[in-house]
Amino acid sequence: MEEQYLNELIHSTALIDELQKRIAEFDAIVAGPYLSRLTCEVARKFPDKAIILPCFHDEPLARLQAWRDAYGEAAGIFFHSPQEQEFAQAVLGINVPGSQVIGTVVGDEQGDPQRGRQLVGTDRPYVVYCGRYHPQKRLPELIAFADQYRQQHPDRFAFVFMG
Repeated sequence: MEEQYLNELIHSTALIDELQKRIAEFDAIVAGPYLSRLTCEVARKFPDKAIILPCFHDEPLARLQAWRDAYGEAAGIFFHSPQEQEFAQAVLGINVPGSQVIGTVVGDEQGDPQRGRQLVGTDRPYVVYCGRYHPQKRLPELIAFADQYRQQHPDRFAFVFMG
């Protein structure tokens, strides 16, 4: 059943074929996020060179055996946080030597808040949601909470949703 699910996900046979032809040119292939057939295929076909950037978080699909099988054999995993690494290892059972917590930076460290506010179209601070627009992410509930907060505190934050 998991393989049927994977077969429905977006992938690129042409990209995998091209990687196969040129694999000697690469020291590593970084692929992600975990919830992608393409990432899974890279891990399965090139385990000695696959570095996975999974974006694991606690959701039912993270527990598929297919991810454990594919990503558990990868050359390494780059995690965004120690919590993501702990989740992958303790809950999902994915323990890969050579994995590292690399962190995540959104924007530059010396960002210009006024420029960001201009791009967003507000003069107030703003909160950004970055993620898939998918019911499993409970996005409708988040939008409802954001709207309720906005009504109760109309001058506090602007909300930005992208994904």
